[in-house]
Amino acid sequence: MKSKLQFKHIYVTYNKVDAVHDLNLEINSGELFVLVGASGCGKTTTLKMVNRLQTPTKGQILYKNQDISKFPLRKMRQNIGYVFQNIALFPNMTILENAAIQLRAKNVSLSKAKPIVTRLMKKVGLDPKTYLNRMPSELSGGQQQRVGTVRALAADPDIILMDEPFSALDPISREKLQDLVLNLYNELHKTIIFVTHDMNEAIRLGTRIGVMEHGHLLQVGTADDIVTHPANKTVAAMFHNQRSANIADMIAGGFYKLVDHPNDQQYIRVDKGISIPQLAEKLKSNPIIFEGKYLITTKDLLSFISEN
Repeated sequence: MKSKLQFKHIYVTYNKVDAVHDLNLEINSGELFVLVGASGCGKTTTLKMVNRLQTPTKGQILYKNQDISKFPLRKMRQNIGYVFQNIALFPNMTILENAAIQLRAKNVSLSKAKPIVTRLMKKVGLDPKTYLNRMPSELSGGQQQRVGTVRALAADPDIILMDEPFSALDPISREKLQDLVLNLYNELHKTIIFVTHDMNEAIRLGTRIGVMEHGHLLQVGTADDIVTHPANKTVAAMFHNQRSANIADMIAGGFYKLVDHPNDQQYIRVDKGISIPQLAEKLKSNPIIFEGKYLITTKDLLSFISEN
C-alpha cells in the first residue's frame, strides 16, 4: 500500500472562528495534489500543518499511519521541501549556499552538496556555471523561484509543499514554471502538495484537486470530475468557464496549428467530446492531435483559457 498523508477531523480555530473546519482528506504518495480556493479559505493553513508550522486545534494528521506530532520535528522538516510564495533566498548568501541549506542542515559539506545542486540547477534550466556564485539580487523573480525549487529538492524529500509559488510572477514566467513543476513531478515521482487561488493552474497541474471555501473542503476529485460534476453551486461557479468550453471552441477560436501527417507516437489523438479539463490532463504528457490535423499544445490551451 502506498504511504498516505491523512487529515482526520482537523480543526484550526482562531478567536472562536474556524480557519479549517472538520477537514478529512487523504493524499496518496506520488500525487500532485492541488488545494484551490480564494484567499483566506484555509488552504495555506492546511499546507502549513503538514510540516508543523501550524498546529491543529483538534484532530489528527497521519503520515505512514503515524501521528506526525510524534515525529522529531527537525528530522521531519528535513524530509519535507517547501517552496514559498515569497521566495525568501538569503540575500547575503550565494545561489549555491542558498540551494544547499537543507543539505547543510543534514551535515553535508558544501563541497559534497555542490554536485547535487549543480544537477538540479540543470534540471530547472539554470546554467550552474553562470548562476552558482551569483547573489539573489542578480536574479529575476522567476530565476529566484527556480532556485527555491532546487533548495526544496536538494535533500531528496518525500514531500514537497508549494504555497502559491508563482502568484507574483508575470504570465510567461508562470507558464514556464508550471511546465517545470510538471516535468519534475513526472521525472522524480515526489508527492507534491500545491496551493493556488487560480482555478486554471489547479486544472493544469493537479492529478487531483481539493476545493476549499471558508475553511471547508467542498470537493475532492480530478479536474474532469470537479468541472463536469461539481459538488454544489459554489464549486460550479468557481469552474464555470472550464465546464462550458471544449475542444471545438478552441478550434473555432484558432487556438491550434495545422500539421501534415502527424507522427502517432509523438501526439495523442482525441475526439470532439473531450473537455478542457480532460485536455489539460492529457497535455501533461504529449501534445494533442484533433481530427488528424489540428495540433494543440499547452501554450494553445493557456492562451484559450486566458482569453475566455
